[in-house]
Amino acid sequence: MKVVWSPESRLDLLKTTEFARNQWGAKIVKRYKSDLDKAIERLQMYPFMCPESDLLPGSRRCLVNYQRSLFYEVSKEEINILRIFPNKMDPDSLQIP
Repeated sequence: MKVVWSPESRLDLLKTTEFARNQWGAKIVKRYKSDLDKAIERLQMYPFMCPESDLLPGSRRCLVNYQRSLFYEVSKEEINILRIFPNKMDPDSLQIP
């Protein structure tokens, strides 16, 4: 199944990796990207495996690691990644693209 990233999710990814690189170094960024790649691979095989989200109605929430969640929608041919969001952040600040 094809994966499509929204502009907001691309920006979320960029901000997350820049922050991690500045705070903890390239090793942590590599681990985070590996976690994200694995989560996306699982979604491509089982797109409905994650629960529906109360935060973004109509979307699903996939736990990437204990620090980040990925919000996405599923269509017939695509997985649309909407946002990547810190789990500890105020959920009211989460906006739909």
